[in-house]
Amino acid sequence: MFNGKKTEYLSIHGSALAEAEAALARGQAVKQLSQRIKNLNEQIEKLQLKAAKNQEKLTRKKTKDWYAAPELIAFVR
Repeated sequence: MFNGKKTEYLSIHGSALAEAEAALARGQAVKQLSQRIKNLNEQIEKLQLKAAKNQEKLTRKKTKDWYAAPELIAFVR
């Protein structure tokens, strides 16, 4: 609202118009980047959760098997 009116036309001419259009374009780009960052953060959280579950499965595995490095076996022989 401008001066109590619902709408008011602003008079913009010449370079001011170009600057205003450029500012609007930058604002739109920032909005798109913010949404992309949000989506990437959500994907990262899902991958971290999946990795944590996989790690838990690996550490829960109870085995008495121990494997020696081939270099160690060659040294012992």
